[in-house]
Amino acid sequence: MRNPLFRLKIKMFFFTQILCLIAISFPSIAISSEPVSKTNFLLVSDSQEKNSIKLVDNLKRALQCAGHTFVEVDVTALPGMTRKDFTESALILCCEKAASQIFPPDALSYVQDGGILYFAYRCFHPELMNPLGMKARDGPHMFVDARGLEAHRPFFRQCRPELQIPLFVSNGCNIDVSQEWEVQLNYKNPPNIPLLLTRSFGKGQVIFWNSSCLQMKEFRGLFLFSLLRSLPIAAMSVFNRIILQIDDSPPPAYDLKRGVVARDFGFSDFQFYQNIFYEQVMQLLEELAVPATHFLIFNYQDQIRGPFNKTIDRLEFFDNIIKKILNTRGHDLGLHGYNHQSLMLTGTTSRSWPSIEEMSQSLQQAFSMWQEKKLPPCMVYVPPNNLIDNAGKQAILNAFPTICTICRVYTSGNDYRVEAFNRDGGGDEFGPDEKFPRLLLMPRISSGFYLTELVRFSVLNGILTHGVFSHFIHPDDIYDSVRAKSNWEIMLLNLRRLLLFAKENLPAAEATTAGKFMLPMKKYFEENIHFEQNSTCLKVIQQKGFREFFYVFSRDASGDPVIHGGKLIATLEPNRLFLVKAVEPTMEILFSH
Repeated sequence: MRNPLFRLKIKMFFFTQILCLIAISFPSIAISSEPVSKTNFLLVSDSQEKNSIKLVDNLKRALQCAGHTFVEVDVTALPGMTRKDFTESALILCCEKAASQIFPPDALSYVQDGGILYFAYRCFHPELMNPLGMKARDGPHMFVDARGLEAHRPFFRQCRPELQIPLFVSNGCNIDVSQEWEVQLNYKNPPNIPLLLTRSFGKGQVIFWNSSCLQMKEFRGLFLFSLLRSLPIAAMSVFNRIILQIDDSPPPAYDLKRGVVARDFGFSDFQFYQNIFYEQVMQLLEELAVPATHFLIFNYQDQIRGPFNKTIDRLEFFDNIIKKILNTRGHDLGLHGYNHQSLMLTGTTSRSWPSIEEMSQSLQQAFSMWQEKKLPPCMVYVPPNNLIDNAGKQAILNAFPTICTICRVYTSGNDYRVEAFNRDGGGDEFGPDEKFPRLLLMPRISSGFYLTELVRFSVLNGILTHGVFSHFIHPDDIYDSVRAKSNWEIMLLNLRRLLLFAKENLPAAEATTAGKFMLPMKKYFEENIHFEQNSTCLKVIQQKGFREFFYVFSRDASGDPVIHGGKLIATLEPNRLFLVKAVEPTMEILFSH
């Protein structure tokens, strides 16, 4: 019989082999000994410079919605910082002064060791930029006015961002760059001025936005993707939803024959809506599996003083359209108002209401009419003219107990010439209202029937920033010479083209109504997630709410990732970008290289 020591050695051998097999079968265990770090970013801003404050606020909002943490320091702290202070995944310079205040050898060493140096604002400092292969053509601060931008290659799947004069006006440094740089975006006018360019430097990456455009809300998606693509492994949370809203539905109608409708069909507006618009639009939405939320108004009278009666304009027409909507699978109703007067006490293009009490009375009457018609519970409200103040929000809460979501616009100044409704005209953000947390804000990012250059850019920004297509149309666009642009057949074809563009670039996204999106959006903003990663594993940790969907980035993966606590929904770009769904509070995403 063999001695006990020999038997112990045999047992240890088999135990070691079992551990090896476990490590091979479960890569998350195999990498557990490797150091794990949190993904966060160091934002350098200038508290004395208005443009820097606006820029950093915009980038912080983008990072917060994507689920990322960050540390903000003032540019005055840079001279006292050394290489050991730069421990974040990326150093983001959000002001012109940063390039001259940072100690170049420390910044370059940080990048060579694997860090990300991100210039979020036009700047030039020879001691930092020249070693990176940049030279100023006309001096370090020679800026040029520039109009329009274009992409050298697809930025997301097959989408190439492009904007023409006068939709994009910016300025940047007049520079030449070495061949190590890849120019991703270029100015159109003047030509040959790089706008966004990237390069490897040692083990790290450098991203340079030669522009002031990242102050604009419309560039958040390009910011996030240019940042997260540069990390070895990264992720961001997204909604992964398609939301279509139809305002003034049922639309205003007066039994008049006018415009291209009368010319092409000989129909009045009543006839057009009942026989063509709703028939053909609903058929298109059914074919593409895209439901819509219709926002109704009971009357178009301008009454702002009580008592408010139960008046419904064009009653038979109204009832026919409502019946058609409710009999179409998946569609839902929201409120656009008792009438088309904005809920504001002052400062509106509509008639200002004399008091919050009378606002509330009109809405109470609308709630009573809603119940009498036995309509489904109303949870969302679109303010007429996209205007509402705090008094109006309070009136909604007082009178319409089921409403908990307000849908306005994401940015002002779109095709509908929406009046700016806050001081900077920036529009609403997704998430709880700051003054009334019970109300969730769910802005529409794009609008209209046509996939114009501006609409394409807006849709792309929504997909890259939030993983969402949030769009609205008006039935009466056909009667507006600016919005219609052509006849009904061409408008309908363009709506199809626009919806297909959204679905192609949001594969596997859930098309839903605004009311059904409310609950997942509420959970989304209840959760403060954090990411941890090493060279081959990314961990997503959630504790309170729940964010389901994530874009996952890899700089040099070979094949799809292995996922524990979640599942791969779609490979958006082979080896580079993936859509992942979390099914457990902790999700591990593992890559092979």
